[in-house]
Amino acid sequence: NIPSQTNILATYKQVDAGKKFTLALRADGTVWAWGLNEYGVIANGTVKYAQFPTQIKGLNDIVQVNAKSDFGMALDNTGKVWVWGKEYNNEEETDKSHKMDNSNAIFTSKDATPKVISDISDVKEIDGYGNTAIAVKKDGTVWYWENSKINIGNKNTVAPKQVQGLSDVKSIAM
Repeated sequence: NIPSQTNILATYKQVDAGKKFTLALRADGTVWAWGLNEYGVIANGTVKYAQFPTQIKGLNDIVQVNAKSDFGMALDNTGKVWVWGKEYNNEEETDKSHKMDNSNAIFTSKDATPKVISDISDVKEIDGYGNTAIAVKKDGTVWYWENSKINIGNKNTVAPKQVQGLSDVKSIAM
C-alpha cells in the first residue's frame, strides 16, 4: 500500500521550489529533492528526472533549504551552509552533456555532493538566486558570494564577503 502524496508532504516542514526542481526539509532534518536533475541538483549520481522525493545523502540536522537556481543550498543546525549543483564545479563552463541526457551523470562528484562552505559559519538564514547567494549570520551581519567563485575545499580564493553598512538584520530575501 503506497501512502498518498498528501500524507507524504505533511511530513515536511519547509518546501522550496525553483524553476526546475524542488527541495523539501523534513521534520527530522533530512533533505529530499525531486524534479529536473540538471547539474546533479537531486544529488543522486544521475541526471535523470526525479518524479518523487529522493533523500539527499549526507545532509542531516538541516534547518533550511534553498532551491532557486541551478544549485541547492542547505543550512544545518550548527550554522554551516551546504551547497551542490551547477556552480560548484571549479570550471568556467559546465558542459551541456551534464544536463538532461537521461543516462549516468558526467558531472564531477563535487557537483552532486553537498559540501560545506568553509569560509562562513554561524549562519541563521540563507537565500540565493542566479549566480549569487546571501546569508544572515547570527550576529545580524549579511554576507554574499558568487557561486562560481566560492571557496570549497580551498580550491578557489574567493570567500563570502560581508555587506558593509548592514547590522542587526533579522531576515533576508532575494
